[in-house]
Amino acid sequence: MIDAYGADALRLYLINSPVVRAEDLCFKEAGVLQNLKSIFLPWYHAYRMLVGSIRMMEKQEGTPFSPDVAIALASRNLMDRWILAAANGLVKFMRTEMEAYRLYTVVPRLVELIDDLTNWYIRMNKERFAGDAGGDERHASLNTLFEVMMMLCRMMAPLTPFFAEHMYQNLKLVVPGALESVHFLMIPEVNAAAVDEVMEADVRMMLGVIQKGRTLRERHNLSTRTPLPEVMLIHADETALRAVRTLEEYVKSELNVRRVATMSVSEAGKAATLKCLPNHRRLGDRFGKEYKGIQAKIRALSHEQLAAFMNSGKLTIDNEAFDKEDILVQLAYTGDTSKHDADTMEQGLVV
Repeated sequence: MIDAYGADALRLYLINSPVVRAEDLCFKEAGVLQNLKSIFLPWYHAYRMLVGSIRMMEKQEGTPFSPDVAIALASRNLMDRWILAAANGLVKFMRTEMEAYRLYTVVPRLVELIDDLTNWYIRMNKERFAGDAGGDERHASLNTLFEVMMMLCRMMAPLTPFFAEHMYQNLKLVVPGALESVHFLMIPEVNAAAVDEVMEADVRMMLGVIQKGRTLRERHNLSTRTPLPEVMLIHADETALRAVRTLEEYVKSELNVRRVATMSVSEAGKAATLKCLPNHRRLGDRFGKEYKGIQAKIRALSHEQLAAFMNSGKLTIDNEAFDKEDILVQLAYTGDTSKHDADTMEQGLVV
């Protein structure tokens, strides 16, 4: 197993298994292979891309690369701010979980960060890495990526000691006074200047819209090379609408659309309707014989009442309080299906 996939892939598989909780494990070789595919290979490709971009910059500019976290933190690029916030969010989460010895909770978050780094951040910033957006943008993006890669090495050193050490031995060459091994370093501290939970949430919403937009394109066999006039987000949360408006240029680029529109659920009118689904088991246990009357009142709620409930998560009927566990509200597209298509997301629709 170690010869085929490496000791770190096996080690991470076991750390992420019920064994850590003293429970039984049905060992599957496919799980070790999946770690290799979803974590180590993308992580290594990101590392190679960083090293290649630094070498290209040094060759073109004639000066050695010297990493500076201050340059990364000073970047006004939204994607730089997001990936630094995501990395520091993982540090905060990892410290909390490892202190409680919940090692198995760390791996899913690690996979999420590596996916964000390779499938989104790196892909969306290739022009900046290559210098096509100017020298300042190149330095900001490379310093940001270097900082995140070094943080990953330090975070993962206890979990994947060999792989983290292999990367560190090359990355440390540009760090003055670097310690001999990554295992001489502590797990990084959270950099308060990089923490931005609002930015993390905004980008997460943006990525959700892009993924739903791609699903709609695939459903109709429309290549992303084919420009489309518009994509619209109908959502119950004004924060989500603001996030997409703030990041609309990225949505336009990724989906190849000319316009990004946003609309609140209360404004949706004929474009969308709200479906109310009471939790029969939960409410039946709670109200017993009275549930039939309560159910009728729930189903009689107006569009405006349901929209307000989607936004606040709270509702009162006859002095009885209800939350999102009691009532599920879904958006359904009711516009012209001959011209438009839609896909649902939590509390919203992408049209």
